[in-house]
Amino acid sequence: MKDYQHLLKRIALSDEDAFHQLYNDCSTRVFYAAIKFGLEREDALEIVQDVFLRIWQRREHLSSDMNIQAYLLAIAKNLLINRAKKQAYETAYKKYLHKINIESVRNNGADGLEYDELKKTTDDCINRLPEQQKMIFLLARNEFLSHKEISDRLGISLRTVENQIYRATKTLKCEIKKHYP
Repeated sequence: MKDYQHLLKRIALSDEDAFHQLYNDCSTRVFYAAIKFGLEREDALEIVQDVFLRIWQRREHLSSDMNIQAYLLAIAKNLLINRAKKQAYETAYKKYLHKINIESVRNNGADGLEYDELKKTTDDCINRLPEQQKMIFLLARNEFLSHKEISDRLGISLRTVENQIYRATKTLKCEIKKHYP
């Protein structure tokens, strides 16, 4: 096993050449680990990119005495688990929406109209939210991103994401209560 101590010290100091060297040395191993978990080639490549993005984003916290290969594989494993959870949640949500749509068609009348009215009210309220709050809310609700993923994507604090989602949800509840007491 190669000694990565010096390389990790350089990466912690934002040395891009050292980072590229680590990527060149270890990316294939991460790729094949993702393939072993059953991912297609494109998805495995995406995991590799995400793993090394996390390394770069957290480079200040790297320790020269850590086992970097084990750390890379642990990041990959966590990303794969999160991806699986997200896919399971999306599948369950899609089934739920499909069930609601079928029931709406079956009811064929007042319930369908009430649903359309409620959806319009909700959409109008979401569109009136402040732009950042709206973006954060939609990333959470439509793209099923976790608060942490939103924080990372937008480069804002986790607490800001939590506050904005709380405020958006509170606004939606108030608006819905006005129209449907």
